[in-house]
Amino acid sequence: MRGGRSDQNLILLDGVPVYNPWHLFGIFSAFNTEALDRVELTKGVFPARYGGRVSSLLDIGLQRGSERHGAGYLTISPLSASFSYGRPINQKTSYMIALRRTYMDPVFWLINRSFTEEDEHKKDTHDLGYYFYDLNVKLVHRFSSRVDLEAAWFRNDDQLKGETKTVTKNLSSYNRDDYQNRQTVGWRNQTFSLRANARGEQYTSETQGFLSFYTSSFLDRIIDLYPRNLEEETLAETEESMFKQRFLDSAIQQHITLFAGERSTFHAGAEWIIHHFRDESHYAEREDIYPFAPNDAHERLGDQPFDRVQNRFDGSEQRTRASRLGGYASGNIYLGDVSIHPGVRYEYYTKGGHHSLLPRLNVRWQVDGSPLSLATGYGEFSQYVHVVGLDMARFPTDRWFWSDEAREPVRSKMATFGIGYEFFENTSITVEGYYKDMKNLLGYNPVAEREALDELETLPIFTSDATVSGDGHMYGVELFAHKFSGNVTGWLGYTLSRAWNQFDELNQGRKFPARTDKRHDVQLFANWDFADNWALGGMFNYRTGQPVTFATGHFLSERDPLGIGERDSGSSEVVLERNNFRMPAYHRLDLNITWKNRSIFNRRSELSLNVINAYNRFNPWTMNNRTQISQASETMLDVDPSSRYTGQMPVLPMVSLRIALGGDAQ
Repeated sequence: MRGGRSDQNLILLDGVPVYNPWHLFGIFSAFNTEALDRVELTKGVFPARYGGRVSSLLDIGLQRGSERHGAGYLTISPLSASFSYGRPINQKTSYMIALRRTYMDPVFWLINRSFTEEDEHKKDTHDLGYYFYDLNVKLVHRFSSRVDLEAAWFRNDDQLKGETKTVTKNLSSYNRDDYQNRQTVGWRNQTFSLRANARGEQYTSETQGFLSFYTSSFLDRIIDLYPRNLEEETLAETEESMFKQRFLDSAIQQHITLFAGERSTFHAGAEWIIHHFRDESHYAEREDIYPFAPNDAHERLGDQPFDRVQNRFDGSEQRTRASRLGGYASGNIYLGDVSIHPGVRYEYYTKGGHHSLLPRLNVRWQVDGSPLSLATGYGEFSQYVHVVGLDMARFPTDRWFWSDEAREPVRSKMATFGIGYEFFENTSITVEGYYKDMKNLLGYNPVAEREALDELETLPIFTSDATVSGDGHMYGVELFAHKFSGNVTGWLGYTLSRAWNQFDELNQGRKFPARTDKRHDVQLFANWDFADNWALGGMFNYRTGQPVTFATGHFLSERDPLGIGERDSGSSEVVLERNNFRMPAYHRLDLNITWKNRSIFNRRSELSLNVINAYNRFNPWTMNNRTQISQASETMLDVDPSSRYTGQMPVLPMVSLRIALGGDAQ
């Protein structure tokens, strides 16, 4: 958002921060829309009530459940199904439950079969599988018309596995070499919250306590099998790499709003959040000798070996605990055509003793009661937990680091100025410019990054010398046009922006494009109610390709000619500049046609045809640039350039059915 990384956006679900709110590496949201009551996005200077992030605020509220006859929906598509329902338990208590899960097994079955190869000597099989689910539960009890209590539970889980297996046939010789590589990636969020709301004529009060869990893990295991002798023993050589992160946040917070006059309000509050971090990583090599012949080795590999040699084991584990205390005061003041929204926030982070005093201000002027408005804002922000990713590659799960004595928190200053105009009573257009300055951004140091790219087992450990810090500068202008009523509705958004980073230890101290740099970003949405009970919709996205770093040259390095060194020969890369290459531009068109107000099973329903990526654009997800160079002869080199894109979703038509449940369903 405006040049910030995804971890720099504060995403709240009923007031509880969620660390990784995505399914399938960001393609799907972790939040079931059937369960949501409101979604509010603030890209600019967000209020002083919110802290801990430096880029934007996405505030999401769950539905409370129908208080009359019940309301919910059942939605079925070829890839997933979702269910939501809420109704009263008695006159004072209501509940809401929403569940969504994928069932993509047939899709992966077809993919796996297409990649399976078999001949008379061996069989190569591939097994790719993925699923996710999310669950929301909310319970509300009204003690009176002015006091109620809300309890909420949210859980989502993603599991991705990939397995490659080679099984040799004809076991009559020692040439057999079976192979198995299994990778699993998983991440999970879980939150619990309890909130008491009180309302009076001159005030409102919210008291909330919550727990927020986040876990991410990555496991890579390679097993080579071959016989020691054909009758009795099989040798299994195993390499295993693993890392896992676990976060637990426990918090209590209090917010009070006071009403002054007809429109002005004043806000104050405080929060105390305790962060628990746990990180584990290891790399292991070992040899196991199993007491049987290799023809049943894959089936019986779970049996205990009678001989095990631990060749190598490297691992690290780190646990830490830190508290963040914050307090704020803010207001909404209306003076005729001018509205002023000042605020100030104070934060103290115990790990390293970091203090932050963060002023915020937004001002809006409706010019002489005309459709023209002017707005400006300024704010300062700080963040104490950060994601650090490898700049030259995308690993399945980036790693989180926290501020401490050696790592300063990220600090950001943002200024905005915008102009808005409303016309035709149903259309508005706004233009807003912004400038953002960031300090203490984190990145891997070059040595740690190169080691992580060369061998997975040397992924950087959680020490102060694994990262370096630098600055960021982001600026741009955004255009947004919105038509919100009539047979045709929709909006157009366009952003022209730049995002730069500068680290003393990287790129020879020169500034370079950040991974989040997008020169152009276009989003167009339209919905046309072209006939009774029929609607046609479309969404188009375009954005400039993401910067990445690739080598511009390769050379062959020989062994030490004097024979006194330990350096092996091999291919080396030349990288002259950071983020010197861009992925191809991303663009995609999604279409939807909906047949509304149908009756299925005597319930109001609607049937939709959705076409994702309608013109089948190949949008790269990542790129593997691994040029190989070797000595072909004394005077010739053999160069094998290998650059391969991994694509995202191809054209995907889907039919979905949505059925209304309960008498209050809209």
